[in-house]
Amino acid sequence: MPLKASRSLHTGNRERLACSYSLTETSHGSHIRSLDTKAVRAGDEWILIGEKSFVTSGDKAEFFVMLAETAVGVSAFAAPILCRASKKRKSMIGLLLLKHICGLSYEGLFERWVHDPYFQYFTGEELFQHSFPHERSDLSH
Repeated sequence: MPLKASRSLHTGNRERLACSYSLTETSHGSHIRSLDTKAVRAGDEWILIGEKSFVTSGDKAEFFVMLAETAVGVSAFAAPILCRASKKRKSMIGLLLLKHICGLSYEGLFERWVHDPYFQYFTGEELFQHSFPHERSDLSH
């Protein structure tokens, strides 16, 4: 889905905004001369078309700084983050990925999650948890 980039990030006060840097693309990595993401001018705005595969600090940012190819070369664009997945949704997605990648049963997943700090971090926990934080039935689909 194309994204409209904002012209200004002025917040009206002196608060700091967390920024995310978006360069890496699936097909070309971080090679700046091989960008597939394009920026097209539409009146006073820019339309960004493309996908980024790695977004530095994307889970904490208020806006993205994204590199894209324009008619005159590579430019940087600032765009607000319009939506963010809930912590529970990110955790559920992480759990299902770990279950699939590691070939675990649901019970095996729950048991390993409680004892493995890497599993916990992958699913969004910042501090070690001693018990599973969700209803086990939440993963039923």
